[in-house]
Amino acid sequence: MDGNEYPDGMGGTVAWKDVGNNTWESVSNANGKVTGRDTLKLSADGKTLTDSSKAMKIDGGSNDSTTMYARASGGTGLAGKWQTKKVSGGAGMIEMIASGSDGLIFKDLDQGMTCESKLDGKDYPCTGPMLPPGFTSAVKNAGRSLDLTVKKDGKTFFTASYTVSADGKTLTETGAPVTGGDKFKIVFDRM
Repeated sequence: MDGNEYPDGMGGTVAWKDVGNNTWESVSNANGKVTGRDTLKLSADGKTLTDSSKAMKIDGGSNDSTTMYARASGGTGLAGKWQTKKVSGGAGMIEMIASGSDGLIFKDLDQGMTCESKLDGKDYPCTGPMLPPGFTSAVKNAGRSLDLTVKKDGKTFFTASYTVSADGKTLTETGAPVTGGDKFKIVFDRM
C-alpha cells in the first residue's frame, strides 16, 4: 500500500495505495504502459466493496465498469474473500476470424491483443503491446462452441467457452479463472 510497483504474478506490475476513508487505488502496468486503474471503496459497515475500474484501451481511452462485491469472509478491512454481486459498465470488443480451414484469429481490439491458433488444442503465442510476454492460447472446436484455454508461462490461467446463438446474432462467453474466481457469462452482440 505504499504506491510502489510490485510484480503482479502475470508479467506486469501493480501499485497500491491507501487514500483514506476506506478507499484504495491501484494502477496496473505491462510493458511500460498503464493497463488499468481501480478505485476500491469499502462501505461503512465493511460488508460491501465497490470497485470502479478503468481498463485502458490501446487508443488511450478506457472501458469503465463498476463491480460490487459482498464480503464472504475476513475481518472489517479490505483483506478477505469477496463475492461478485453486480457488474455494470462498458464492455470490450473482440473479433474472431477464421484462418484457413482449421484456424482462428482471436483479437481483443481494445487492448491490441492477437492470438492466432489452430483448432487443435495446442498452445500458440498471443501478442500485443499491452500484453506481457509468455501468454498462449489453445482452442478446440466443440461442435457449436469453441473451448479456449489461456496460459501464462505454461500454467493455465483462464478457461472459457464461446457459443454462437442459433440465429448467429450473439456470442456467449462462459468461464472462470482457474484460481477459483467467480464464474462469469458475457453475451456479445454481433456488430
